[in-house]
Amino acid sequence: MQFWLTILVAILVAILGVLGTIVGAILAISGGFAEKAYARRKQLQSLRAALRAEIQAILAIVERRDYIRGLSAFVDAIRAGAPNFFEVRIGRRYDIVFRSNCDKLGLLSSETAARTVRFYFQVSSVVEDLDLLRDAGESPGLQARYRLNERDRSLAFHEEILRLSIETIALGNNLIQELA
Repeated sequence: MQFWLTILVAILVAILGVLGTIVGAILAISGGFAEKAYARRKQLQSLRAALRAEIQAILAIVERRDYIRGLSAFVDAIRAGAPNFFEVRIGRRYDIVFRSNCDKLGLLSSETAARTVRFYFQVSSVVEDLDLLRDAGESPGLQARYRLNERDRSLAFHEEILRLSIETIALGNNLIQELA
């Protein structure tokens, strides 16, 4: 009987050892997953905060410099016969956070990522159009190429910039709320 009791204790010890090893392995693996999940959550929070701050900064400059009202007044002036082009100076480094974090946009929901990309592409489009207007002011060749020397075409071009700017500001305000 002593022999069987010793064997039974040895089997129980072996089973407990195997179970301990299995539980230890599960804890070690889940600890690694938990650590990665925590790091991913922190990275997502950081990305959302940084994009939100950059979008807020872009919109704050647009508001502070009153670009929309100025562009709207300029469109009215073109309607009244003014032949000039709307000119503003815009910095080149307005999207540093976005460009630096493009590889992390997948952390956002697909809808939020799509709206974020759309916002920045629309801002870029407005900036390029404004650059074209600035350059066209000094280049009759550009004016002719884009038919900006024709009042109706110039008016349509300026009106499109205004519409796109207003749409982009609304999109940016929505993203600020979404990224909060």
